[in-house]
Amino acid sequence: MSEHKEPLEAAVRSIFGFVHRTAESADVGRCWETIDYENKPHRVPCVFNGVGGISFFLVDYFRTFKRSDALDLAQGAIDWCIAFRGEHCQRGLHFGKTGAALAALHKSIALDEPAPPEFCRANAAVILREPPGPITDLIGGEASNGLYLLKLWARTRDDTYLRHATDVSADAMSRPRFD
Repeated sequence: MSEHKEPLEAAVRSIFGFVHRTAESADVGRCWETIDYENKPHRVPCVFNGVGGISFFLVDYFRTFKRSDALDLAQGAIDWCIAFRGEHCQRGLHFGKTGAALAALHKSIALDEPAPPEFCRANAAVILREPPGPITDLIGGEASNGLYLLKLWARTRDDTYLRHATDVSADAMSRPRFD
């Protein structure tokens, strides 16, 4: 192992140890207490500052170190996010359940599963039902939804996802700009 890789690997293993120790059992899945913008603890499905983002780390940790407990925790996080019934956004990668759908897709890709979980398609159906816009950002707007649909298309090759992502992009490009 290289001199620079050793401290990095030790840090990553330490982070996993912390995540493993602090995982909380729930009615469905596993969750963690995270911190909001006001430095207050909370339990939310957001990828940005909640449980949803933890599963990405855990899936990649499993891929790197082959620890099945990391994969079990990742699935627990995804399950918890999907089952979450508190106040939350449905759409949006960073603050909505689309982030949990992307986490489930990330895990499916990492495990080379034959098809993505049904929740991935169900979340796409929510996006496809709603009119685009007016928000365009990556946090929760159309860029967020488009990125998700493109990743789902790459996994499924279902042209419905590609068409919607490109239609939204064309619509955004035709809107007046504020310079």
